[in-house]
Amino acid sequence: MPEAGRQRLFFALWPGAGVRRRVSELARRHTPPRGRRVAESKLHLTLAFLGEADDELRCCAEAAAGVVGGEAFTLELDRIGHFRRARVLWLGAETAPPALAGLHARLIARLARDCGRPVETRRFRPHVTLARKVGRARPRSLDEPVAWPVTDFVLVASRLTPEGARYRIVRRWKLDGGQAPAVLPRGRLWDNRGL
Repeated sequence: MPEAGRQRLFFALWPGAGVRRRVSELARRHTPPRGRRVAESKLHLTLAFLGEADDELRCCAEAAAGVVGGEAFTLELDRIGHFRRARVLWLGAETAPPALAGLHARLIARLARDCGRPVETRRFRPHVTLARKVGRARPRSLDEPVAWPVTDFVLVASRLTPEGARYRIVRRWKLDGGQAPAVLPRGRLWDNRGL
């Protein structure tokens, strides 16, 4: 249980309703019977995981994200894969756009420099988790990729409950050329159910 004033935070790409519906349908079609599908309202692509964070780290992370910048882009989700050890079925891109790799690299570097967060050493493998507890799954390419127009990125607070994680979007940053709302006013919290 986190201490008062602390919360689990991560940066993510959060899909709009149309993309979420398409990804959720793919999860329904490709998850083996014993797998546990991720709820449609929780589908996202993690950019950087901060873990337990106090108010000081949250403020630092928000400031760092505010100067990261980047261009809006389209992410073509065209491949279903499986992380065997983690037992996760995922949807990702055969080739991630340079704008996504750049956004991730700038965000990680800025968090390390400004907030003292360690730089991620694992290779960035952008994906949306479709299902958990999947023992086996055959990787495959999709005949009809999901085109995800990425116009912003978000900071998300995660709270673990007996029913699973609950996510709340804390703040949003628009990418250049995107049509998403700019940064949310301080103190205003969005629940992902309304997106």
